[in-house]
This record gives sequence, structure tokens and C-alpha cells, in this order.
Amino acid sequence: MQDSESIARREFLKTSVLAGSGIFAGSRLLTDGGHEVQAAAQPAAADTVAIRLRVNGTNYGLRVDPRTSLLDLLREKLDLPGTKKGCNHGQCGACTILVDGRRINSCLGPFAYTRAASQQAAIQAVAQDNTKFLAGGTNLIDLMKENVEQPSRLVDINRLELTRIVEREGGLRLGALAKNSDTANHRLVRERYPLVSQAILAGASPQLRNAATNGGNLMQRTRCYYFYDVTMPCNKRQPGSGCGALEGFSRIHAIFGASRQCIATHPSDMCVALAALEAVVNVEGPQGARTIPFADFHRLPDDTPQIDTNLKRDELITGIDLPAASSVFSSHSYYLKVRDRASYAFALVSVAAALDIRNGVIHQARLAMGGVAHKPWRATAAEQILNRQRAEESVFRRAAEAAMQGAEGTEHNRFKIELGKRALVRALTIAANGRSA
Repeated sequence: MQDSESIARREFLKTSVLAGSGIFAGSRLLTDGGHEVQAAAQPAAADTVAIRLRVNGTNYGLRVDPRTSLLDLLREKLDLPGTKKGCNHGQCGACTILVDGRRINSCLGPFAYTRAASQQAAIQAVAQDNTKFLAGGTNLIDLMKENVEQPSRLVDINRLELTRIVEREGGLRLGALAKNSDTANHRLVRERYPLVSQAILAGASPQLRNAATNGGNLMQRTRCYYFYDVTMPCNKRQPGSGCGALEGFSRIHAIFGASRQCIATHPSDMCVALAALEAVVNVEGPQGARTIPFADFHRLPDDTPQIDTNLKRDELITGIDLPAASSVFSSHSYYLKVRDRASYAFALVSVAAALDIRNGVIHQARLAMGGVAHKPWRATAAEQILNRQRAEESVFRRAAEAAMQGAEGTEHNRFKIELGKRALVRALTIAANGRSA
């Protein structure tokens, strides 16, 4: 067994710092494989806890303040300075270590980590207070770095069998843990639902799409500046504190469905396409499985902006169904995203347009918008105008005017109303001409 004090810095960084180790939080020790056991020792005082760890094959037992970060524990308690303290927000990478083979930022606040071996185990684990599922982590980890989210426990669900994309009743079922990149490039998705492929590829970066999951995409949170800045009031982050955006800079904020409590927008591109195609979300909880129509999955802020979805706290998304009926739009669909720069930016306004055109006549239309509301915004009034009409610009303009009725802008985002009209006409025109993924 190697003496921790003799480990060279270079060797320390090369090896698994906490290979097969346990991280203690509260009265539970997380061991190799994600199993939980009760710690043998109990807290000696209200402000300390006893923990056991195995670092590079060496076992340690010590008492620490439960608020101690893993980085401080390694450097100050175990005298292992190889892991550096940089930005102290988990962004620079200097504090990266391996826990059971998984890279983590050790400067983040203390939390327990466990790996679920089954869907039922995951559901049982997340029922505990202040517990979050961890899949790709592309949004959650950022929120933890900024101290917006501070879960006391993470349940890793990456090993669950929810990655498949399969045919079902003439449509497709997208596994909740299928990666965004795999979904966008799946042959059947591209052939039958190119709108979904286009929307996914319009979002984030290739690196993020390779990590992000379909279920996580549905659950991502707003990118409102005031939500991310913990020094500012935000009813979504801290109910009752106020909405900083109402009197602040609101260029990216909602023009539909907002309330005096919150004017944030939903950031997803994929979700806008799923709303247009009337997807269905499959979830499982302690009471069994159920389905949620996509239109009912996300919520408007009203008086509870802190609640983003109608998913219960102890429910797990297992898949997303794309109905067979929506494949009729495969030849005439388009996702248009208007943003401040050409890549890796969230939408100011986006449009998912899907048309079923036969002999130049629109038999059925679906329209949804992103960047304009707290949830993907379905433009049903515009759809009604389009149905049974010729696929031509004058019709598209009338539909766009109808879609933007009721929009209310602020001093900073009023431009979105005209931008929305133009984006709708543009997306409908491209869709009618038959451009697809």
C-alpha cells in the first residue's frame, strides 16, 4: 500500500485519485459500485462527521466539518497538493479528480453520489430530499458550479437501459438516456422526423450534444441572467425574492405566457420540435408508469415559476414517443433558429414548422416557437389559418400575424414581436419548399 505522502504530484494526477473510493455525506458512505452502507462511526460532535476514504489504495479515517469540499479535504487534511485550487467554481479544471473512474470537480460543495443499478433503485433514491438525477450533467453541473443548484445527493442513472431508439406502433421511441448526437443522426429520426434532427443540431456544440441526453434536454433550466446570478432576486431560484428581469435587462426574455413572478424563457431547441410534432413523454414513478402529452409537460410560470414541469419529484423520464401520425411532415419541415451568433447560442426566436402538403394545398400544419415563452409555445391560431390553404407567402404572412397576437414585449425585447413574424414566414417558406435534414 502506497504512502500518500510519498506520491509525486505527476503520479497523483495520472492515477485515479479516489479509485474505488467512498465519499461520505451525512451518515452514509458511498462505496465502490455506488452502494450505500451505514458509516461505522457516528459524528463525535454536531459540527463534525466521521468519514472513511480510500485514496490511491490507501485507506483513511478522519473527522471533518460536513461543509468541507473534497478539494480542501485532499489538500489540507490528507496533504495531497497535486489537485490544485483554481477558480473554485469548478470551471477551470484544476481541481479535477476521478471518483470511481468518473471525473468530478472536487471544489464543488459536498454531496453524496450513488449509481443506480435499476430504474426502481433510481426512483427510490431520488425520493429523498434535495436529490437530483445525474445523466449527461451538461446543465446540472453548471448550475452546481454557480451555486444555483446545491443538491445534497446525486443519483447517476447513466447505466440504466434507456439508450435505445426503437420503432413503436408506427412511430419511434427515443430513449431518455440516448445522447442528443445519436438521436439527431439516427437514420429513422432523420428520415421520418427531420425536424427533430434539425432542432438538436441547431443547439449547443458537438461536444455538448455528445454528452447531453434526451431526458436531460427536457429538464434543462432557463438561461436567464438573473437566475444564474445568485446575488440577484429570482423567484425561480428563490421563491418570493422577486424577478430581477422585470425591471432589469430583458432582451432574451418571454413575450408570451409570462407573469409578474417570472419572464424567463425555456432554452431547448429539441423541445420546440417535439412540441410541434405532439410527442409524448413516458415517465415512471412509485405508482407505476404514465404518459404526459408534450403540451402538458412544461409549465408557464404563473405564481410558481420555480416549478418548470409537471414531472413529479420522484418520477423518472424513460422515453419520448414520436407518433406515427407526425411522420407525414417529413417532406416539409424546417427548424429556424435566430440567435446572436451562428453557433453555440440560445435562440432569441426559433420556429419549428411542419406542413403536410398535397398538390400545393396544406392539409395539416404544426407550428411551435422557442425563445418566446417559459415553455415551447404552440402557435395554434396560425395552424388553423394555414389548414386547407395554398402554400404561399400571403397565407404565411396572415398566419404569422395570428401567431404573434397577444405578444407583449418589454423595453428591451419588443423587437422579438416583429422578429417572430419574419421568422415564421421564413420557416414556413423553407418548409413548403421541401428542405429537410
